Amino acid sequence: MRRQRLAPIEGNGSGDTVAQASFVGSLRARLGPHFGSTASASLYMYIGRAAALLWALFLVHHFGVSQYGMYAIAFAISAMVSLPADAYFAVRVPRVADSVFLGERSTRALMAIGFAVIGAIAWPFSLLAGLALVKAGTDIGFNAVRSKLIRDGQPHLAQRGDAFRQALGAIAGMIFVLAMNGETIEAAAAVYLAGCTIPVLLTAVRLHFVRPVGLTLDGSMKPIMVESVGGVAYVQLDVILLGSLASTTVAGYYSFASLVVWSLAAVGQNYGFTFHRKLRASGGASSSGPRFIAAVWLGAITGTFVVLAGIALLIGGAPVELWLTFVLLGPVSFTRTISSAASTILVMRSLDHLRMKVTVVSVIVKIAGLMVLGHYGGIGAAIAFLLSDLVMTSIYVKYAFFTESPAAVEGAVEPAATDGDSR
Repeated sequence: MRRQRLAPIEGNGSGDTVAQASFVGSLRARLGPHFGSTASASLYMYIGRAAALLWALFLVHHFGVSQYGMYAIAFAISAMVSLPADAYFAVRVPRVADSVFLGERSTRALMAIGFAVIGAIAWPFSLLAGLALVKAGTDIGFNAVRSKLIRDGQPHLAQRGDAFRQALGAIAGMIFVLAMNGETIEAAAAVYLAGCTIPVLLTAVRLHFVRPVGLTLDGSMKPIMVESVGGVAYVQLDVILLGSLASTTVAGYYSFASLVVWSLAAVGQNYGFTFHRKLRASGGASSSGPRFIAAVWLGAITGTFVVLAGIALLIGGAPVELWLTFVLLGPVSFTRTISSAASTILVMRSLDHLRMKVTVVSVIVKIAGLMVLGHYGGIGAAIAFLLSDLVMTSIYVKYAFFTESPAAVEGAVEPAATDGDSR
């Protein structure tokens, strides 16, 4: 890759300014033309998550932790429902032919409507079930309407839409609660979800939907679904087990630290998404995908950030359990960022069986590590997380960056489809 020359630095000649410009310039050179999309996508992603966090804090302040707990449980159930249900489509979005993509997008939208309708019917009888299903429906619907952006390697536009809907939902919910003093958290949640749904509906009416197509019920579906369920377990099980092996307080500390890691590591996924067009056209060739050295750089940045956060917590007098957990999870952020970028290549090569096996093995390693080290609290869980992620990342890196595969893209590749046909 051609090295880019940095422009002369103007200003007061500060060494910090020059060092900062040199670092950004070096990172830009490593990522090449994908730097802007990756940086913008990550920024919008963090804005969206910040809006969701602000909304959560607002609910706790106005309704108390006890009522918020039910809301949080419903959202956790929603994720456990929507992620596996949507995984089949999410994996196939970047690699199938345009005609298949359009049909599956319509099917995906209908599934979203189904979840939302069932949730609305269940809401009066069970807030937990109703809220969880409506939330799952809105999330799947949003993923359907933004799928063309992901397919075309424009994660910055997709994440911008998510940030907008999260912010709109939070603002609508806050205005409602403040204006209608005394309302219940159920009503607040309904207004929040309505605010999140409005951008989805406005986008959907402008899309070109075709006849829905059925799921491909063959051997290719099993590994996608198993990998998805395993992925949910990989994210959630350590927090759940830690609560029983140690305490809910320890689990809370660890949950907070691991949430930071998962959020930062998504930078690698955003970087990988920008290569979807090239990877689809080449059948998943490594030369047309994310660069290993660039993924390492991104991983080094996220890992360093987590370690520095731990040091800052130490200086600030935080409990040992919290700051040491952050420090130990720094290397995990490094490996997860790299594996997130590598997974893009594996998905485009249709190596679903490999991803399934690696995920299952990694979950087993993580659980085994927790059983042995869980009594050390978040520190033991962080070590177990690192061991399991080293397994996943090492295999992903080998097959994504250092093994050239002629894996064909599913169906006929139509990279030159017009926007009018596949909008």
